[in-house]
Amino acid sequence: MTDNEEAYLEHQHYKKNRAMFEERLKTMSPDILKFEKIYQERLKMEVRKPSGLKIDNYLEKYKEIIYRYDFGDNWHFMITLEQVADDYYFGFPTLLDGAETAPPEDVGGIHGFYEFLEVYWDPNHSEHEDMKAWAESLGFREYDPDHINRMLKGINYKKTEWDKINHERYRIIEDKYRNN
Repeated sequence: MTDNEEAYLEHQHYKKNRAMFEERLKTMSPDILKFEKIYQERLKMEVRKPSGLKIDNYLEKYKEIIYRYDFGDNWHFMITLEQVADDYYFGFPTLLDGAETAPPEDVGGIHGFYEFLEVYWDPNHSEHEDMKAWAESLGFREYDPDHINRMLKGINYKKTEWDKINHERYRIIEDKYRNN
């Protein structure tokens, strides 16, 4: 695991204070012991200091990545490599396909997300306006592949090979990977 500053710092704290954590298990009340054990198992996971990370070689070799996001809400996403595009000449990533809206930050896991959507989509709900304002403050938006691709253009991972792209003064004329 990498690229999570908070998890990295927690893991470092656990490594330095392992005996204290183990001792804590002996004095914990039985009703929360189960949760503490789960928490400590998470802390045992090796976490590297966040840095730039390229996953292309890993994905090409193993074909799948389990992406774990937000330890509190505990989201798990399976990312599967379906195909490698040998004729992609842009220096930034492009979303080719996707579906559904991503949950806002700290929504409370899958159950919280369902509750959020129920209130968010019901203009007659008493908390609808507050929920919309909260979601907007977090940058929540409906699934919009064009918006996602505009954002991805800012992530440069290699030099764009303009000599292999149909363009006029760097304005793309035709591209099978995105709407023009």
